[in-house]
Amino acid sequence: MTNRPLLPKRMAARLRSVYAKVEDARSYVAHAEAKILDCMIHLEEYEVSPVFFAQLYYPTTTGIDSYAVQTHIFKTRAEIERKTQLKR
Repeated sequence: MTNRPLLPKRMAARLRSVYAKVEDARSYVAHAEAKILDCMIHLEEYEVSPVFFAQLYYPTTTGIDSYAVQTHIFKTRAEIERKTQLKR
């Protein structure tokens, strides 16, 4: 036997549900922080040398003004903004 208090089944189910929601929220925040870090690294690489960034990640494009490079940078900035807004 365990030393657990006897809880009504309904209350125990609610507690499990609340604990699961808390764990999901904690996991989301941890993943969001990791994603922000990845995005910041990509953005920093671009800001240091846009030409090298374009050659490294998009070797078949025509340069830093290509659609692929500009879209990637735009989406990265938007994702950083969105994820930091959720943290507040």
